[in-house]
This record gives sequence, structure tokens and C-alpha cells, in this order.
Amino acid sequence: MLLCLVFVSFCGFASEEQSIADAAGVDTLSHPAVTDEQLSGDAQIVLWDELVEILRAHTGEAVGAASASFAALMSVLVLCSLLHASGKISSSPMLSTACSFVCALAVSGVSYSLLHNLFSVAGQALTAFSQYLAALLPVSASLLVSGGNVSAAAASSASFSLFLSAISLICSAVLFPFLQISFSASFASAIPGTADLAPIGTMVRNTAGLLLLFLFSLLGFMLTMQTTISAASDSFLFRTVRFASGVLIPVVGNILGDAARTVAGSVSVIKGTVGAVGTVVTLAILVPPMLYLLCYRVMLFLSGTLARLLGCEREGQLLADLGATLNILMGLLAGAEVIALLFLATFIKTGVTV
Repeated sequence: MLLCLVFVSFCGFASEEQSIADAAGVDTLSHPAVTDEQLSGDAQIVLWDELVEILRAHTGEAVGAASASFAALMSVLVLCSLLHASGKISSSPMLSTACSFVCALAVSGVSYSLLHNLFSVAGQALTAFSQYLAALLPVSASLLVSGGNVSAAAASSASFSLFLSAISLICSAVLFPFLQISFSASFASAIPGTADLAPIGTMVRNTAGLLLLFLFSLLGFMLTMQTTISAASDSFLFRTVRFASGVLIPVVGNILGDAARTVAGSVSVIKGTVGAVGTVVTLAILVPPMLYLLCYRVMLFLSGTLARLLGCEREGQLLADLGATLNILMGLLAGAEVIALLFLATFIKTGVTV
């Protein structure tokens, strides 16, 4: 039984990370975010239809991957239940403790492999997300400058550059240490005869959640306020200059004003297209990993519930704690997408000075 438990626990998970990454479209977008007609402006971009298409393309694969992992994890839990029953039947407390230790080790081995793969995929998605938006940032700044919103371009670029720097820092220096600390506290609590370190894991997760909430709220506030105020200042300054040129240079000044209106209308159309394309691409990058995380979160919840029904109390608590760890990762991805959508919406809504 022990050999069977070890075999089921550690086989089949070596290639899980790449399979999840490929299915979620991290390396290359498996769902074409925008068509050539939409890029050229010949076809309209409907965000709701694009979101539904992204969900349709990835929901089946996410549910299938989570179901396969659920079946493997449940097979381990069934064997753990039998091992617990064998330990209780025996009169030796040392044998019972050894059985509990082996069960905790087996479940933790499967779950850590799974969580490490999910964190890797989320990190890859956030890296691709930050790289794409870093490439989009000069385009948005140049369009704002072309529309006369020089201060708005500087403010939005500075705020969003800070946001991208924070995302890069989280991916490089925070993501996996958080996973290791949270998992270590949960694993230590699942081992029989050790101190209960579950409160430490809970404290780490709550702290991470509060820090993410504060970071995203601060960045969103800065981005909105700076861009809005700067855009209003640019509009007032540009209108003043245009009015003065029309008074001081009656003929040429009026011609310049008409030309400015024409340029402003063209810039507004380009901004709308660029903003819509950017929104669709960011959704195509982050929504599939979020969908996978949601499916695996549900899988861990069901596994933890069934583990308790099978008599594996410590293993059920371990799975519940790991599911809470995935909640923080889902919050990170959702917060990054919200800030990106806020930036793109503010970019589109920033009025072109006429």
C-alpha cells in the first residue's frame, strides 16, 4: 500500500506545469485576441463578445485539467484513509503516527507540485502581461501628446510605469517566497506531533491580501486622479493658446484651429482602436490563468471536504489552507487586470484637446 501511495503521489505531475501553461496560452495566445480587420478598424471590437469567446475557448480545458488533478488527488486521499484505518486498528501508537506522517507527506507532495505549477503559470502570465503593456505605454503616451495632452501623457506613463515595476518585483522576488512560506506553515500543521502553525499561514495570507489591496487601490487612485487633472490642465492651456492665435492672427489662426479639430478627430479614432485592442489582449493574457486558478480552487475545496469525510482531518485542513493561498494568487491576477483596464479606459476617455 505504501508503494502504491508513493507511486500515485509523484507520478504524472512532472509535465503538469508545461501542460497547464500550453493550455492556458501563456507562451503564445492560443485564442487570437484580435483579427486583422479589427486591427485595421474595418471590424468593430465588442469586448463582451471577445470575453465570451476567450472563456469558451478555455473553460473546457480548465475543467478537464482540474478534473484530472482531482482524480489523482482523491486516489491519494483514499489510500490515506485506508492507511489511517490500518493505523487505528493497530495497538501501536508509533505505527499510527508513522501512517499519519506518510499520509501528510504524500498529500503535501501532490499539492505542492500542483501549486508550484500554478504559481509558475501565473508568473509567466504576469510577465507576458507586463511586457505587452510596457510596449503599449509609448504608443499611448505618443497618442496623448498628439492630442495635446502632454501633462496627461507624463502622468499616466509615470503611474503605470510604477505599476509595471511593482508587478515585475512581485513576479521576481515575492511570488514564490510567499508560496513557500504559506505552504511550509500549512505542511508543518499537517504533520502529527508538531505545533499548529496554521495561524502563521493565515497571518501571511491576510497580510499579503491587505498589501495587494492597498497597492492596487493606491495605484488606481494615482492613475485616475493624475491623468484626469493633467488632461483638464492640458485642455485649458491648449484652448487658451488657440484662442490667442485666432485673435492675434485672424486668418492663419482660424485655419490652425480647423486643422487642430481634424487632427483631434483622427487621434480620437486611433485612441479608441488602440485602447480596445489593448483591452482585448490583456484579457486574453490574464483571463485563462484566472479561469484555471478558479477551477483548481474549486477542486481543492472539494478535495478538502471529501478528505474530512474520509477521516483525513489534517490532510483536509492542509488542502483548505492551500486553497486559501490560491485566493491570494487569484486576487493578484484580478487586481492587475483591473488596473490595466482602468489605465486603458482612462486613456480612451482622456479628451483630445480641440
